[in-house]
Amino acid sequence: MKKYICLLIVLSFSCANVVPPEGGPRDVSPPEIISTDPPNNSMYFNKNQIEIDFNEIITCNNSKIYSAPDYELIKKINISNGGRGIKLILNENLRDSTTYVITIQNAISDINEGNTLESFKYTFSTGPSIDTATISGKTIEMNTNNLLTNCLVGIFEGDTKTSFDSIIRVKKPLFFCFSDNLGEFKFENLRPGLYTAFCIKDDNLNFKYEESEMVSMPVSFNLEKSKIIDFKLFLDDRFETIGIKDTVRENNVAKNDSISTENLNLGKVNLIFKKDIYKTNNYIGQFIKNDSIINNFNITDSIVSFDDLKRGTYQLKLIEDLNNNNYWDRGNIKELISPENVLFLKDSIEVRPKWELNFIVDI
Repeated sequence: MKKYICLLIVLSFSCANVVPPEGGPRDVSPPEIISTDPPNNSMYFNKNQIEIDFNEIITCNNSKIYSAPDYELIKKINISNGGRGIKLILNENLRDSTTYVITIQNAISDINEGNTLESFKYTFSTGPSIDTATISGKTIEMNTNNLLTNCLVGIFEGDTKTSFDSIIRVKKPLFFCFSDNLGEFKFENLRPGLYTAFCIKDDNLNFKYEESEMVSMPVSFNLEKSKIIDFKLFLDDRFETIGIKDTVRENNVAKNDSISTENLNLGKVNLIFKKDIYKTNNYIGQFIKNDSIINNFNITDSIVSFDDLKRGTYQLKLIEDLNNNNYWDRGNIKELISPENVLFLKDSIEVRPKWELNFIVDI
């Protein structure tokens, strides 16, 4: 007979490289901005050019300098000040009483070591004030709960949900930004009003949605001062590759944890579900280790046990299978059908040899 120690745990849900002089420290700092003309955050702006100077000689990737709400605001970009600055030549059709934002995103590097200035925003207004409303949040892959970097987050004016599937294929958003290396994004200097926001994993950086790219559902809202939105991305159900669906009958269940009971390096886990989970018969559970599915199971009872698990760290994932087809149904942005909800336990489950762990799962 096996003997286990029993515990109860409650969980909820582009430049040349120059070798530095011998003996000197390697330069690891990106270029610093020492001046802007006109000054950043200027009002009643009526100039046709902007100069930004740095503390060292730089290179500039023009394709990574963006302007909003007018994509064609910048007519030409020149290197100036003996290689230590850039000059932005603007078009002359500035709108009245409008806040403009020029984003320099990983475009400026020093010429010696290639250290890159991650992001800088130059803001000005043609009127008496600068808009201050903000939108921020995170970009997350819905199926894995992993944060996604370098995702395009876009905003259209008005409620565009009914034409969302077509408009994001042919039209660039009015405002956009990219999620950073932490999967976070932030819009600043927005005017209050009605907007529709969305996110795509824009792999080819063409600012438009393509069928092979992950996308979020659109979100329409009235912006006043600030709003937080976490976008969950998925592959549209219409373009899903055959065999990729999550199902309790799929064959990608890991086999390396189904091992002989003679192995003493084993533990046991009992998942104890609250009534609102198992009584509905609408939930699929997945017990995951090292990104591999160890077990798929329907949650139809209050207790689900896993015997003879190897030691290690596991994660529990729940899929709300509302139509009881044993699949995770991804969303459809054309029909505005949201994906079935996916939940992840906030904390991981640590399995130890000869230990029996009881985990109470609530949502």
